[in-house]
Amino acid sequence: MFPYRRVVVAVDLVTSPAEALASARVVAPRASLDVLHVYRVPFEGKLQNAGVPASAIADQRVEAFQAAVDRMASLMLAQNPLPGLTAHIVHGSAAVEVLAKERALGADLVVVSRSGKTLVEEWLIQGVTSRLLEEGTGDVLVVPARGRGIDRSAPTSTSAAAA
Repeated sequence: MFPYRRVVVAVDLVTSPAEALASARVVAPRASLDVLHVYRVPFEGKLQNAGVPASAIADQRVEAFQAAVDRMASLMLAQNPLPGLTAHIVHGSAAVEVLAKERALGADLVVVSRSGKTLVEEWLIQGVTSRLLEEGTGDVLVVPARGRGIDRSAPTSTSAAAA
C-alpha cells in the first residue's frame, strides 16, 4: 500500500459522499483528508447568456452555497471528529477546482466518486476523471456508485491464500 500523506476527496454532496470518504480512509488511513465539494448554479452559463440579471444569479449562488454548507456539515458530523479531516466548498468547474486544490495542498491522491446515474452524469464524471488523470500530479482513485463500492467482507490476498 502507498503511504499517502494528503488526500483530496472530491464529493458530490447530493449523491453518496460517504462512500468516497470511506474508500479514502481504507486506502490512506494515516493521511490528512480534505473533503472538497465544487458547486454551481444549475444552468448558470445559460442563465447568463439569456440575460438573467447578475443579481438573480448571485442570489441562486448564495442558495446553492448554503445548501452545500448544510450538506457538508451533515457529512462531517457523521464522520465523528476525525483528526486531519477538513472541509472545502468552492464555486466553479469541478475539474478545474479539484486540480487547483490538489496542487495547492500538495495532495498525493485524489478520490472521486462515480454516481453512474445518467448518461450525461457519466459523461461529465468521465470528463473530470480524464482531466485529473491527464493533468493531476498524484494518483486518482475512482469510487464506483453505491452498491458497487469496496467490499469489506471480501477476503484479502493473505486470508484467501490461507483458506
